[in-house]
Amino acid sequence: MSSQVNQYSSSIGELESLLSQLSLTSEQHNLENLPSLIYGLQNCKQIISDPTSSPEVRAHCWELVTKAGEICANFAKNADSRDVIGSSGTIELVTEFLQLNYQNGSPSSNVQCFRVLANLCIDHERNRQKTLDSGGISAILSILKHNDDLDILRTGAGALLNAGLEYDPINIEISRIDGLSTLSKILEPNNILLKNVENIDAARTTVHFTTRVFSNVASTDEGKKRFADERVLSSLIHLLSHTSSEKATEDDVDTLENVVEILEIIALDNEKIQEIIVRKGLFTNLLDYLEYAKPPNEENEKLNKQYGEWKAVVLKVVVSTTMSDTNCIKLVHEFKVDESLINALKTSENNVKVQHAVIGIIKNLVIPVPNKSLIGSHGVIELVSPLLDPETIQPIQLGVIGILKHLSSGDVLNSKRIILGEKNSTSSSTSETAMETTPPTPLARLLILTRKADDISIRSEGTRVLVNLIKTIWSDKSSLIPAQQTYALDGVTLQDLRSKLNTNEIVRLLNDLIVESKYPILQNEGVIGLTLLVMDDSAKGQNPTLYYLTNNTQVSEPNVVDDNSSNIIASCSSSTATSVSPLLDSLLVIMVNNKDKYPEEIRHNVCVLLEKAIEASNNSYKGYFQDHIKKLLVPLLDPNRVRPIPDILKSDFEKLMQSLT
Repeated sequence: MSSQVNQYSSSIGELESLLSQLSLTSEQHNLENLPSLIYGLQNCKQIISDPTSSPEVRAHCWELVTKAGEICANFAKNADSRDVIGSSGTIELVTEFLQLNYQNGSPSSNVQCFRVLANLCIDHERNRQKTLDSGGISAILSILKHNDDLDILRTGAGALLNAGLEYDPINIEISRIDGLSTLSKILEPNNILLKNVENIDAARTTVHFTTRVFSNVASTDEGKKRFADERVLSSLIHLLSHTSSEKATEDDVDTLENVVEILEIIALDNEKIQEIIVRKGLFTNLLDYLEYAKPPNEENEKLNKQYGEWKAVVLKVVVSTTMSDTNCIKLVHEFKVDESLINALKTSENNVKVQHAVIGIIKNLVIPVPNKSLIGSHGVIELVSPLLDPETIQPIQLGVIGILKHLSSGDVLNSKRIILGEKNSTSSSTSETAMETTPPTPLARLLILTRKADDISIRSEGTRVLVNLIKTIWSDKSSLIPAQQTYALDGVTLQDLRSKLNTNEIVRLLNDLIVESKYPILQNEGVIGLTLLVMDDSAKGQNPTLYYLTNNTQVSEPNVVDDNSSNIIASCSSSTATSVSPLLDSLLVIMVNNKDKYPEEIRHNVCVLLEKAIEASNNSYKGYFQDHIKKLLVPLLDPNRVRPIPDILKSDFEKLMQSLT
C-alpha cells in the first residue's frame, strides 16, 4: 500500500511539473505531452476515489484536475485538435471526474470539465457519441440538478447545447433521462434572472443556452412528448412573460424567440400540453403576453414585425387550448378567463390584432353549453356587437357573428340580449326620446351588416344567427315560458321577442339564403327558419313569409337556371311559369330534386314549410299554392313513375297534396 501511495505521489508531482511547463500557446507541445497529462489525471482519479486519501490530498488533486481541464478546454477550441484529444480517452476521463464530483469536490473542476466536453463536441459527431456513450450527458444533468452556482449552470447548459446541435441521439438522451425537468429550473425567472441581477449578463446567457437546448430536444419526436410536464411548461411560459415584460431588453429578444418557437412546435397538436396549460392557469400568462408584450425598441421596424409574428404564434397556442369543450369549461368556470378577455377587448383601443385574437378565443369558449349563459351574462354581446360595423375587417366580423351564433343557440336570455340589447332589454316599450339616444341593438347591427355585405360568408353566417334566434324563441324550451309572462325575461315577453324576428327584413334574408345559396345545408337552415315564422299565430294575413312565397315581382324571371325548375313548372302550365315567386321556385326545385342534389331531410323540411304556409293562408294564397304546387305533386306521386320516391317523402307529398284540397 505504501509503495502504491508513493507511486501516486510521484505521478502527481510529475503532473504538477507538467502543468507548470505546458505552454497554452504551443499546440504541438500540448499534443506531445497529452499521454503524460492523461496518465497524471488518471492517478489523480485514483487518489480522489481512494477512501483513505486525506481531504487535503483530494482537494489538491481537484486543483490539478481543474488546471488540466482548463488547458484541455482551451486546446479543444482548435478544430484540428479535437480528433487527437477525443481519441486520447479524455472524454471518458472527464466524465468520470464529473461522476465523482456531482455532489462533492470542486465547483471549478466541474466548470472546466464542462468546458472540455463543450469544446470537444463542436462540429464533431464522434466526440458527441463518445460523450453519450461514456455517460457524460447524465453526469452533466446530475450536477446541474444539485447546483445553483451560475457558472456551473452556464457552462453545463453550454456543454449540452454544443453536444446536441444537429445531433439527435444526444437530444433524445436528454429527454429520456428527464433532463427537461432538471433544466426547467434555469428557465424559471425567479430562480436565475431575478436572483442574479448583479450578474445579469451571465444569467441571460445561461437562460439563452438552456432555451436552445430545449429547442434541440423539441426537434425530435421523442423529445416533444417530454414537454407535457407541468414544471417544464410553467417555466417556459413564465419565461415568455418575463422576457416580454416592460423590463425586458434587446438581450432578451433571442431568448423570447426561442420560447415562442418551442411553444409552436410542442403545443399546437398536443392535447396533454393544452390540458396542462389550462389546468395550471398558464392560459392567463399567454393572454397577458398577447395584450401587453411590446418590443424594447418600438422604433425598430424589424423587431416590431417579429413581435407581431410571435404574437400570431402564441395566439395559435391559445386558440389550440380552446378546441376542447373540457378545457373551455374549465377556463371559464374555474379561471374566469372570459372576464379577462372582456377586459382586454375593452382596452384594445382599436388594436385590430388584439381584437382579432380575443374574438377568436371567445368564439371557441362560447361553444360548450355550460359556458353560454355565464359568458352572455358578463356583457360580451353588447361589447362585441359594435364590431359588426361594416368598416370592421372581415375576419373580426365573422368572429363576432360566430359568437352570436353560438350564444343564441338554445339560450333564450342570450337571444333576448341580441334582439333587444342589454340597455333595451327591461321593457318592451320605448319612448321616442330614448330611441334617439339608445345605440343600435346587436340584432339591428347584424341586419345592417348582413344586408349590405357583398361577401357570401358574411351573408350566410349572419343569416344563420337569425335562424338560431328564431329556433330558440320558438323552441319547445322557450314555450315553457308563457308568451305573456315577463318574470323570466326581465320584463320582456316572448311575444315581444317574436315580433322583433317575424319581420319583412329578416324574412327577406332567409329568403335570400334559400334562393341564392348553392349549399343545401344553408338552404335547409333558411327553410327551418321560415317554417317557424310562417306558423306564428299573430302574423295571420300579415305574414311576411307568405308574402315572399307568393310575390312574383322580386325578379323578372324565375331563379331556376341551375336546376331546370322553370322547365318543370312549364311542363305543368306554361301560363304560370313566369309568375312563380323566386322563393317558391327554389323550394320546388329542392322538392323535385331532378339532379339528386338534395338529401331527404331538406326535401322533407320543404314539404313541412309549404304545408304550414298553406295552413296559414287565406283563400287567395291557397289558390296560388294550388296553381304552382299541385301540378308538380301529381307526377311525383304517380305509381308508375320511373324514379320511385322514398316512402317517407311519399308520405310528405301526400300530406302536402291533402293540405291543398
